[in-house]
Amino acid sequence: MRDTSYWEAATSESFGAPEKTDVTVQLKWLPQAQFMGYYVALDKGYYNDVGLNVTITPGGGDISETTAVYNGTVDFGVTWFCNLISADAAGMGLTEVAQVYQRSGLELVYKLNQD
Repeated sequence: MRDTSYWEAATSESFGAPEKTDVTVQLKWLPQAQFMGYYVALDKGYYNDVGLNVTITPGGGDISETTAVYNGTVDFGVTWFCNLISADAAGMGLTEVAQVYQRSGLELVYKLNQD
């Protein structure tokens, strides 16, 4: 259940109608299951409910979501935390605004010696 009390207060008559803001989100890769939440939110109108006109742009291949955000091609990029660290080490100065997963989707794996 989404708590929308903050939005109801912000859109009360005292504030007037919300302005719509155009926002572009660059995915890390081609549309697939890991990005389903973005598409479901778009389809259900959740972005629209909070004043956003969202365009979702697929990634993939040699498309760098961190570079796209840095050069202003898109407003937001979906990336791994390690990519953000690398981008900032290169001087991009990007800011993390949300963690999509409760824990990192990246794992460190190793092979046990089977002796």
